[in-house]
Amino acid sequence: MKNPRKPTRAQKKIIVEAGLDWHTWLVLDEDNISLTLISKKSGKRKVVLK
Repeated sequence: MKNPRKPTRAQKKIIVEAGLDWHTWLVLDEDNISLTLISKKSGKRKVVLK
């Protein structure tokens, strides 16, 4: 598993457009189609389409 990282400005915009609070999510993986996030609090994963 890769290390989760803080979202960049562009990633924050994608997270907010998906209806999530970017303060509580870390970026686990990013590709051309999606952004894989992991919750800071619960550890749950979520995939957001770009």
